[in-house]
Amino acid sequence: MDQFALISPEEEEEEEEEEEEQEEVEQYIPIDREPYYARYKLLIPERNSKKVKNNLLHRKMAEYFKKKKMEHVLKETDQDVDSQQKYEKKLQALAEFKILEARERNSTANELDDMRAQRDEQLALLNHQFDAMQSREKEVGSGLINTKTGREIPTKLVEQLIKRQKDKTTEIASKRLAYIKLRDRVGEKKDALHKLDVIGEDLHLIDYEQLQIEHASYTDKVKERDAELIRLRFKCSGSMQCLAHVREKCAALQMDMQQLKEQYEDVGSEADDVSVQFMLAITLGFQCRERLNCVKQERDNYRTSIRRLVDDSGLLTKPKLLSHMEQSLEEVKMLDPRIDEYKRHFEMTEQALKAIKDNLANNRTRNSTSSQSSEITKGRKSYKGRPTLFIPMLPPAS
Repeated sequence: MDQFALISPEEEEEEEEEEEEQEEVEQYIPIDREPYYARYKLLIPERNSKKVKNNLLHRKMAEYFKKKKMEHVLKETDQDVDSQQKYEKKLQALAEFKILEARERNSTANELDDMRAQRDEQLALLNHQFDAMQSREKEVGSGLINTKTGREIPTKLVEQLIKRQKDKTTEIASKRLAYIKLRDRVGEKKDALHKLDVIGEDLHLIDYEQLQIEHASYTDKVKERDAELIRLRFKCSGSMQCLAHVREKCAALQMDMQQLKEQYEDVGSEADDVSVQFMLAITLGFQCRERLNCVKQERDNYRTSIRRLVDDSGLLTKPKLLSHMEQSLEEVKMLDPRIDEYKRHFEMTEQALKAIKDNLANNRTRNSTSSQSSEITKGRKSYKGRPTLFIPMLPPAS
């Protein structure tokens, strides 16, 4: 094309890829399924052997689940359809889907051709109108005068501005196309994420995860309750054993009670004889108590007399204290002359101290009188030949 194109090289590559895909659709050939059917017939015997093995494994699993008391797993479903018929139906549906896919590919290819033709027409019209606009701008701008300088605008500057306008328009077109593609991709990704979150009608992945969490919590609770049941069974067994043991003990006690009743009857006769002897013993006890009171009174009298004798004797009953008292008296006699010497020494020292104090008092009086007389003589001065008068002195200024 002589006119400039508003399409980048990346867009041209994408158009080429779309054309190649269209050619692949046109060259689509239906798949031959005959060799697959033959291979399926050959694999039927192997399928039977696998089926037998599967039944054996199912039996083992059933025995295992019965031991674990999980009979809810062994419940059969209501769908009794042959798997071979299901497979054939799936193949037929696949063939129909392939035919529909080929038709849709052809229809989309035709629509793409129509859209490309419309695009080429609109692109040619756009280029023609853009070239006409730029030629008109060049004609208008060639004779213009700059208001600041008052000179005519050069043609090179006009061409540069027109070229810049063309470059900017191409850049804007490429950016818009990239934005549209990214927007479509984002929409596709959002749809894919939404499809991943949605499992079916009114069924979401978040609900499934929540149900899984609840299932795990319920299974934990069931395990805890099973453990509690096991503990209670152990307790019940222990309590049953205790009850049996208690019953045996009760039977043995009843036998012992019967034997004790017989012994009690035998002892009752003996107790009558003993009661007579007991009465005799009581009478003897009263007599003994009377004699005991008299003996206690005599004992108390002897104790009081002994205490009086001890009080009257004083220190005679305590020889250690007597010996210690004699030693202390001897020591006092030995220390009496020392006390007299200390008293004499104290009186002499007291007299000496009094003499020293008197001497100190006399010396102080003498010193005081001498100091006063010296101060008087120093303070007296002659005034106009008169010794009796003295010069008055003012006190020093502070």
